[in-house]
Amino acid sequence: MVPNTENDHQENALRFAVLQNLYYSGRRDEFDNGLKQWRAEAPKSPFTRYLQAIVARHQLAPKSMWARDYESGLECGLRHPAPPAHVKRWDGSHAGSRSITVWAEEGLGDFVRHARHIPSIKEYCDEVVVHVPQKILPLIQNSFPECRITSSHEDAIKSDFHVASGSLDGFFWAAKSNPQSSGYLSAQASEGAAAADPKTLKVGVCSRSTKLAWDRDSNYTNLAALSPIFQSERFECHSLQYTYDDKEIMAANRAFSRPVISYPQFDFFNDITTLSNIIVSLDMVIATSTLVADLAAALGVKTWRFHAIPGQKLISGANNSDILDISDPNPGRSWYGNCTTIAYRGEQDTWDDFFAAVASHL
Repeated sequence: MVPNTENDHQENALRFAVLQNLYYSGRRDEFDNGLKQWRAEAPKSPFTRYLQAIVARHQLAPKSMWARDYESGLECGLRHPAPPAHVKRWDGSHAGSRSITVWAEEGLGDFVRHARHIPSIKEYCDEVVVHVPQKILPLIQNSFPECRITSSHEDAIKSDFHVASGSLDGFFWAAKSNPQSSGYLSAQASEGAAAADPKTLKVGVCSRSTKLAWDRDSNYTNLAALSPIFQSERFECHSLQYTYDDKEIMAANRAFSRPVISYPQFDFFNDITTLSNIIVSLDMVIATSTLVADLAAALGVKTWRFHAIPGQKLISGANNSDILDISDPNPGRSWYGNCTTIAYRGEQDTWDDFFAAVASHL
């Protein structure tokens, strides 16, 4: 049942966000009970169908168990922008000599992961059109020259068939193909990111986003928190923070053995081409859940992605060799390329303990 009022939609969207956070924070019993109650109250709700699909996909269930319900995210307005309502949706079948438009969904980090499937679509039609925000258009154009990339709604709408980028996993992804591919995006290395000492490893860092929310803040910290890594002269920190903060840079310089290389002249939030060019000139990127982490892996750069898990204690300090949890495959890892290593900070771990543990594995 689709909500009838704006208040209904807001209440359902909030309830969805609370349950999704319970799931990803490891509070599975609370999540199961909450979802069970919601399904009993509204068995046909697109919100509950979409939530169930997200969980089934995360747990590497076969596509037949989640792909159809995943489309409910478009119905309830939690996946956007959706293809216009009046256009013909692509169902994954061969389109012959006709054209297919892929609509990039927000956020851009998700779209970057979906973009790995773009070359596969070309096998199903004569022309692939990709509708993207202007700020990522040059990168996508450079990466997929065989496709027509546009930021014009009027241009994109002319195709015969249309598909939201998040739906591509339902057509092309399979658990057996994990880990996913990396290096499918292309950028030009920036000479300005060269290290003064060729023996020094250049490490890009993005430890926070511009988007703050109650379910995301525990993943974010400042540059100085990474001092257990950058106290070593082996590593040179290149700040890839979206916004330049002079006080943050000064605090990090006091804690690090080498000065931070920063780029205050660039707006990394809007200038994704320059951001990508700098990333491919680095040896490694350490980032929280941001576009930077997704871009780095998609560009083929070794990436450490860190997450906080408020409901679990997965890391107990610098001496814990299980930080990577290599022996126990984590479903979350399957959605990232083989350039990505995921490290989890447990509920009781300080940032010092956590990054000391990361440093021991670099």
